[in-house]
Amino acid sequence: KRFAQMKLHRNKTDKADARMICAYAQDQEVGLWKPAPQVVEQSKDIYQIMEQYIEFRAGLKNKVDALKSKGAPESLTDNVTQQIDNITKSINELQAKLDKLVKYYKPDMLRNVASVVGIGKRTAALLIISTEGFKNFEKAKQVCSYFGLAPTENTSGTSINGSRRITKMGNPLVRKKLYMCSLQAS
Repeated sequence: KRFAQMKLHRNKTDKADARMICAYAQDQEVGLWKPAPQVVEQSKDIYQIMEQYIEFRAGLKNKVDALKSKGAPESLTDNVTQQIDNITKSINELQAKLDKLVKYYKPDMLRNVASVVGIGKRTAALLIISTEGFKNFEKAKQVCSYFGLAPTENTSGTSINGSRRITKMGNPLVRKKLYMCSLQAS
């Protein structure tokens, strides 16, 4: 749509749209899509499952506290506590698999990213698998933009004076984890 507007085309027909799509394809050099390496896909799946388990475990811990404050039968709280232990065991197993995969994929990078104050192994692994080992980035600014951490400004003349905010266009999980890492580091 914007390409057609840039070329000052006003007609909106199927034939005109087909011409614009053809012109856009000829104008732009688009490379062939390459799938992510299998190790990256496996790591992403493991990380997503692990995050779901962590959230579920937090909910169960809150439920145990609520049951204890209500004076619920001990057998009920023991049952929920047993589920928490099972989920914790599964999280630890998934973390071990993730560590093994990321160490196999980018061992030096994992060590370097984890050496940053506040960033642990789990967040370092997330950063590496989310960017496929930072392979498409040359500068830190590009990584910030990719994750939606780069500030954006909304001003125009004297009438619009918006404040600077982050764009929030990237992966929200990465932003959440980096925010928590920044709290840990400070």
